[in-house]
Order: sequence, then C-alpha cells, then structure tokens
Amino acid sequence: MKKIGVAFLLILFVLSCGKKQELNKTEPYNDTIILIGPSNETGFNQDPFQEWYNENYEFYKVDLALVDDLKSLTKDVEIKT
Repeated sequence: MKKIGVAFLLILFVLSCGKKQELNKTEPYNDTIILIGPSNETGFNQDPFQEWYNENYEFYKVDLALVDDLKSLTKDVEIKT
C-alpha cells in the first residue's frame, strides 16, 4: 500500500512539473483587456497596457531610504529573475 501511495505522489509530481504557466496571458474583461497570471515587461509593452506602463515607468522614482531599510530585512532572501 505504501508503494502505491509513493507511486501516486511521484506521478502527480511529474505531471505538475511538466505544465508551464503561460506568460503574458490576456483575457477580455468588460470593455477592455486584462493581463492574467505571470507577466513581464514584454507583456506590459503591448496594447492596451503600453501607454500607462511606459508613462509610469519613466516617472517612477525609487525611494532610496526605503531600499536601505529593506536591505537588512531581505539579506537572506534570494530573488530569481
């Protein structure tokens, strides 16, 4: 019985690893289109998101004091890109 349970978990693990999430997926919502799930800069640089994304990206100012405060809190955190 234990072997069956382990085999089931292994099969479930293999099946879940093979499925990649779709990046920059869009769906219609009311009178517009929205991004669903994981997105990157490429997704935001497509219509209809491009105009507001680029405008806000250009004018965004990093809060350097906040960055310094967060450095000590995230010293053991690894961020993958």
